[in-house]
Amino acid sequence: MNRALLFAFFLFALLLFPFKQLIPQEDPFRINETGPRTIKSQDIFLLWMEDIDPTSGTNYKSYQKVYRYKTDGILIPHDSLDIDTMMTKTTRREDSRPGRNSYVDVATGKFNTDPYDDAVAIWRTSNSNQKLEIMISHFDTTGFFNQTTNITLDVGEEIRQTEEVYVRTGNFDEDNTNEFLVAFRDQSDSVIFYLYDVDSTLQATVIKRFSDLKVSGSSLTHFIKYFIESADLNGDGIDELISCTWETGVTSTYVPIVIRVYAFENGLIVPKGTTVIQVPLVETTGLQAFVMAAAKGQFDSDEYDEFVFSAVIKANNIHRSQHYIINVSQNLSSISVGPRQQFTLTSHSPNTYTEFCVAAGDLNDTYNKRDEVIFVAGTQVRVTSVRDDYTLEVKAQIPVVNGGGNDYLQSNNYLKISDLNMDRRKDILVVKNVVAVTPLAEKDF
Repeated sequence: MNRALLFAFFLFALLLFPFKQLIPQEDPFRINETGPRTIKSQDIFLLWMEDIDPTSGTNYKSYQKVYRYKTDGILIPHDSLDIDTMMTKTTRREDSRPGRNSYVDVATGKFNTDPYDDAVAIWRTSNSNQKLEIMISHFDTTGFFNQTTNITLDVGEEIRQTEEVYVRTGNFDEDNTNEFLVAFRDQSDSVIFYLYDVDSTLQATVIKRFSDLKVSGSSLTHFIKYFIESADLNGDGIDELISCTWETGVTSTYVPIVIRVYAFENGLIVPKGTTVIQVPLVETTGLQAFVMAAAKGQFDSDEYDEFVFSAVIKANNIHRSQHYIINVSQNLSSISVGPRQQFTLTSHSPNTYTEFCVAAGDLNDTYNKRDEVIFVAGTQVRVTSVRDDYTLEVKAQIPVVNGGGNDYLQSNNYLKISDLNMDRRKDILVVKNVVAVTPLAEKDF
């Protein structure tokens, strides 16, 4: 691949596949070589948008690959520690539908009762300013995807922002399988949600359109106006929707972010608790960028999800991230915000903090089963543990490659936490698009 022609947001998801001995038409992971045994492994579904002909104008297409970490049964004895021998990968697959730009979002869930996880992706199309493309991949017993469910959502109005388009999965009813939510901003800066139900054949149907949020406008190039997450905040087995929105003007000292929780009750999306987080400015003047993200996790001793809200502010070329652990009461009406934790980030190229990403998972399988908070910005992955008072303690800072000014913009979804090698401890996986940096130049991602 000519790396100079690559313009991509990398999105990936971790899929859990139980595999059996079969004789499929195509066997990219050599399942037939393993003998009559059952193998469990975590697979990586990588999806990206690529401008395949930038010399004659933009022509974005969606591509996908599946990577498998080599566990017992498919490990070649003479393999080295090089990433190309630690991972087995399929050939890439192309979706014929065009993209508007390099942004794409993806989420995974269990849409039916088969043994495979499902991945749903969303991107804007170049065919219309009011349409979104949705793709649900169908995985077979080899782990490859031989079919897709393709949906074109015509929202009937102009979509305002090309990058703030999200998809999230969750169990939003009582059927024990997942549904998915699509979110975008319209021309009036309202946040619009579409809720989809998925049947056993992975065909999806819109069951609800909802909106009661409106964000403020900003002249800044990199100012994320809203972010969403799903989590089971009260342990009832049904996920809630969490929204983080910028709705009122920036003051001389703070960026006010409204946190809202919504419940799914009898087919309705019902507003519950609300609070405001005043994210402090790095400097009182010179605001250049604001990026936010959120991730669910188990951060205390109860059995309910909490979530971490994180934001990066860039002002006068100083970058700082702010992090808050957030707990919600069982009736969902009260939201408690933990102490603010601040980290100074390495000053880097203007693109860096659109790459900011946060995730959570139990990396060390400790007795308290408490998740760690992991975030990536610029050239570092930071791993933090969560104390009893919801403060964060840095445990590790891990270098990650970054091409500086040559890096193309990343999505908010390039960091994942999952147990790749099935040792009961979560692993950190980062996918970066590096265009020109020694010694990785001209290498495939």
